[in-house]
Amino acid sequence: MRVPFTLQAEYIFIEKNLSNYEHLNQYLSEQGLTPRFDKDIHLLHGEFTQKLDEIIARIKRSRRCIFLLDQYGYSEVPFGDIRAIFHKLPNAEIILTFATDWLIDYMANTPEYWKALQRTGIDQVLDVGRLLAEKSDNKDWRRLAQFELHRVIKSQSNAKHYTPFFIVSKEANRTFWLVHLSNHPRARDVMTELHWRLKNHFAHYGGPGIRMFGYDPAKDEHVTGVADLFSETEYSFDETAKNRTLQSMAVELPEVIHQSPDGIQFSELYRLIANTTPATSQHIKEAITRLSDAKELEILGPNGERRRKANRVSNADVLRLPQQKTFTF
Repeated sequence: MRVPFTLQAEYIFIEKNLSNYEHLNQYLSEQGLTPRFDKDIHLLHGEFTQKLDEIIARIKRSRRCIFLLDQYGYSEVPFGDIRAIFHKLPNAEIILTFATDWLIDYMANTPEYWKALQRTGIDQVLDVGRLLAEKSDNKDWRRLAQFELHRVIKSQSNAKHYTPFFIVSKEANRTFWLVHLSNHPRARDVMTELHWRLKNHFAHYGGPGIRMFGYDPAKDEHVTGVADLFSETEYSFDETAKNRTLQSMAVELPEVIHQSPDGIQFSELYRLIANTTPATSQHIKEAITRLSDAKELEILGPNGERRRKANRVSNADVLRLPQQKTFTF
């Protein structure tokens, strides 16, 4: 039986453009929400960066909050502000749109580009010079640039969990990233579950396993001449994608667990690989169950007892490789 609860939420809207701000005010008024203005609905006219301290002061440190930062391009929300949010509001989640294609397409060693890049706060960590130097020689240059941006966004946000997916538009040739940032693994998992459940205009570019954003020259088709089975241009959230995800994890998970000879708790395993896979925690548990059924993996309960039936994997369960190897003839 589910216990009903009341969600007490406050909404803060920030709009820089005056005409857009007035339109939002009018729209909310037409919806009958005027009595809630300055109570649980707050409309602020101005730039996000200038209003951030006021917003943070309004939100108590222990409260949960979600920032929806829908910037027009990629330079309206400096990463210094994102770090400030997580420093002062550790329970926050941030959903950020990032115009990746614009940042990559117009990459150039020009004063205009550097000025735009400086506004983001990543000009000192994004190695534009190296990327431009490799552009003419690397056929997979765009993918390499995307991997570099993944690294930079993760490191500069100071968020423990980072989930980027592409917003796929049928009207435009360029795409945005929808980036979810948080400090809690459950928040990351819920966001990923939404992508799999909705199956709408989102995709991610990378592999289906636990190394989806790691650029490895040893596995680069243009270096080795051997095609990577999991390097397709676009990876959607359908049944085929799920099967490929489970197949990939069946190969890759034992390699990760092997690094912990005494075993590793599922919660710790998820924390280690969450940022590098499109899989949800349920997908990972399903892959673990398959490995256990094939006797490629052992699952131990809280008291060290070996689980004979692995249909349910809990966060406290310990995973380890079999102490006795099996051979198939």
